Amino acid sequence: MRRKPKTSFLEDAITVAAMLPWWACLLLAAISFGLFHWFAGMRNPAHTAPAVVSNLWLVVIGTVGQLLAPLVFLIAAAMSAVRQVSRRRVEPFYPSRKPRSPDCTPAPKDDVASQDEAHHDLYDTWKDVSKTEDVRPPLDTSRWSKELLYALEWKRFELLCAAYFETLGFKSKVAREGADGGVDIHLYAEGSSVPAIVVQCKAWRTYTVGIKAIRELLGVMTAAHVPEGVFVTTSVYTAEARQFAAANQIDLIDGDDLLRKIAATRPEHQAALLQLVTAGDFTTPTCPSCERVAQKTGDTFWGCTRFPNCRFTMPQRSS
Repeated sequence: MRRKPKTSFLEDAITVAAMLPWWACLLLAAISFGLFHWFAGMRNPAHTAPAVVSNLWLVVIGTVGQLLAPLVFLIAAAMSAVRQVSRRRVEPFYPSRKPRSPDCTPAPKDDVASQDEAHHDLYDTWKDVSKTEDVRPPLDTSRWSKELLYALEWKRFELLCAAYFETLGFKSKVAREGADGGVDIHLYAEGSSVPAIVVQCKAWRTYTVGIKAIRELLGVMTAAHVPEGVFVTTSVYTAEARQFAAANQIDLIDGDDLLRKIAATRPEHQAALLQLVTAGDFTTPTCPSCERVAQKTGDTFWGCTRFPNCRFTMPQRSS
């Protein structure tokens, strides 16, 4: 049996609290200080020995809690604010719903350090197609392959994941904003109004999924009171991420696993999924704010067609 990674209670508490908006963390910091400060100020009636002992414990808990609990929420507020500012500065794009030309991308690099993922979100792993469209062979969209899977932009990959789970009998519902700024899919059993599983999708090409992303999924599960989670990526996972997931009711599906699972479905389901992800353009990103088609800004950035009304930008990446 795998041993659960050693993480402190405070670290887990901060991680879960940081999933909330920064202002909510500040509000909870004030509330927790007031509550524990009230406990710390309690005076013992001194009528009976048990009452004295009971109130003494409340005073001790209040004294420690009025310092520790607000500190946890303040640190979480800072983390939440930094995450929000980071998404604003370099925000990747949602896919376009308008027809465009397909392109292919290379396989993920397994040797990329997992710590790089801290600087990259769900949408920022796209390639620069401007210099390669003339020399690359056309992508085969008539069958499933790793090349096709890597070519999918994040929205088309999300649709693929949701549709795959629906072939298994689940009802899927997409939540636009996940705990890490990404997209979560809530899966419902037939006839149920309560989600049974939370799915996180990351269409990463060049970054290995590490423990940070899995912890964020656990935070979403905790907030939604869902006992099971699934993480799906076109990339691969670190050993630490796999160990943490195994200890926390989270199933991990990498690119190879997903292709095998699709191949295990009925032929008509495979064909329907293939048609879904290859219809129109499935490679060029679009703006996450207004879902307009992205346009190239020089040779290094994608920009929104609604600029200057919308100022989201995203770096182009060479393969």
